Amino acid sequence: MHAEDERTLVGRIPDRLAAHFPEIAPERIAEVVEQEYRRFDGRPIRDFVPVLTEHQARDRLRAEGTAEVFASPPDLAPADPRPVPDTEHDPAMRRPEPHSVDPRAGETRPEAPAGSPVTLLNGDLGGGPA
Repeated sequence: MHAEDERTLVGRIPDRLAAHFPEIAPERIAEVVEQEYRRFDGRPIRDFVPVLTEHQARDRLRAEGTAEVFASPPDLAPADPRPVPDTEHDPAMRRPEPHSVDPRAGETRPEAPAGSPVTLLNGDLGGGPA
């Protein structure tokens, strides 16, 4: 790849990334792209430099965008004026404990024909007499 072609392709990267990251300033996007492009200085194989530059810049911008979201102070979040219901002690709102639920609740077992013993072969699942 010629140096002019490479530079032209790298020059288009900030516009594409700005469409994906509208919350980040275009100057910051261009700065990140240029930093990532400079990481490939002196490398002999240049065929994939524009693609690698875009991928690295996108990963950095994505990480910066999420870091900014999590770094914002918690007092900026709007407070919900409604009180949070206490469902832990309200029996009507609590879900049953997993070990207290009968796994066979609501099941019906097929009736065996009269006179024949209920066995594994004709419907008994091994739970004993029907």
